[in-house]
Amino acid sequence: MSAPRTRVWFLDTSSMLSMAVGRDIEAAVLDEIGDDRVVIIDIVQDELTRRAAISETAGLAKVALSSIEPHWSVMDTARYVTL
Repeated sequence: MSAPRTRVWFLDTSSMLSMAVGRDIEAAVLDEIGDDRVVIIDIVQDELTRRAAISETAGLAKVALSSIEPHWSVMDTARYVTL
């Protein structure tokens, strides 16, 4: 019998902003994630930080940034992606 597969979640900007819309959405997503590993690509965090400085998107972006759990990994893509 093989070992159970470990799931890894890669949350994108849209997912993070959707979770910020309401506690019900956030709770449903977090419930599905459970104890699985979560990776946030640094570009997503950068985009949310940029949106947090724009008045039209600041509210949701700040909530999204604050919902990043301390045990989630932020993946540094600088050696792979040049913007």
